[in-house]
Amino acid sequence: MRFNADLIRTTEGQIQLVQEIVKALNADATNPIPGRDDWEGEKALRELESVVVQGHHFYDEFVTICMSAFHLRSDSDPSVRALFLLGAINGARRLPDGKRPDDQLVRLFSDARAHIDALNDSPRKMRLSSLWFYHAGIYAHVNGDYMSAIVYHNRSAKIAETAEDEEATAISRFSAAVDHVNIAIVDELPDIEALLAKMRKEGNMLKIALDSRTDDSVAVRWAYLNVPVHLLFAHFWAGEQYDGSNDIRRLHELRTLDPALE
Repeated sequence: MRFNADLIRTTEGQIQLVQEIVKALNADATNPIPGRDDWEGEKALRELESVVVQGHHFYDEFVTICMSAFHLRSDSDPSVRALFLLGAINGARRLPDGKRPDDQLVRLFSDARAHIDALNDSPRKMRLSSLWFYHAGIYAHVNGDYMSAIVYHNRSAKIAETAEDEEATAISRFSAAVDHVNIAIVDELPDIEALLAKMRKEGNMLKIALDSRTDDSVAVRWAYLNVPVHLLFAHFWAGEQYDGSNDIRRLHELRTLDPALE
């Protein structure tokens, strides 16, 4: 299952894209077991997001696509409708200060949580719950609420670990470690070295979990962009030295693995 990302560039294309997404995801009977990518509809929407949001920064357009898909059919599979709300959150939370619709985001988080909670227990519900807490953690981080971000990321990691989702677990644990360091830097705490060591450890665990996924742009972004950048900047702002040669090498390798993310 794959969607044509170029359709997002025009109004007519967006209408077609919404119809195709809704039809495909409602016909999809797969589930995120044994791995999250086995839920084909969620994987396809994630891959579309990686291109149009991460690659081309069509944040508003992706929000429009997801919300239009949510409203197109009220009888859509409830898990699919929850996924569309999370997609809208994913696009809207990336907008810069001054353009980010924070009031709308608060409502979206509330609506998505209600839709997920209403689902019967299932692998899809676990995946959606882990995603909700992950996005909540990232949004708290953007707003400088690092303690809440840690709580959300730890919750996301726990759900993902229960679902045996090694990649999502590693991503959320690393994200929590990043915000522990952020708190230490802001508050000038004395245990910064130990927290940086923990961050490096979680970063290495994430690299191990994702290194074989060079065909997946989301995995590449985390292993070759997000982790190195977070590690390099954290040590810079903390005034601590470490051997960052491997992380710099990874940033250079982006050019080969995914030029759009360079």
